[in-house]
Amino acid sequence: MKKKVLVVDDDDFVLEYVEGILQDHYEVLTSIDGSAGLAEFSKHKPELVIIDLVMPVMDGYELIDKIKASGENPKIVILTGAPDEIKQKLSYYNIQAVVTKPFKNNDFLKAIKGILSP
Repeated sequence: MKKKVLVVDDDDFVLEYVEGILQDHYEVLTSIDGSAGLAEFSKHKPELVIIDLVMPVMDGYELIDKIKASGENPKIVILTGAPDEIKQKLSYYNIQAVVTKPFKNNDFLKAIKGILSP
């Protein structure tokens, strides 16, 4: 049984791109904003959530807060174009990694496999 990965980003291209990289290795779920992402998270309980921080409806920070408040403890990866401001918040949010856009497919897949390996 494949591990579940939820990708939450307001850019359709990014969602399709990340799904294409991961789909051979994981069950990939996608959501277009934080609110829809929270609903998918609650329904499917993925092992990993990949989150863009800047989104309409509910941003990535609020989504992380709500996931943590649920009592679940998935691994979280931030997908961003501005990593410097994020790195200082890694320990507070218990983030496993920050991936800076644009990224190389092989590097991204290797990072995700490293995070999800037993």
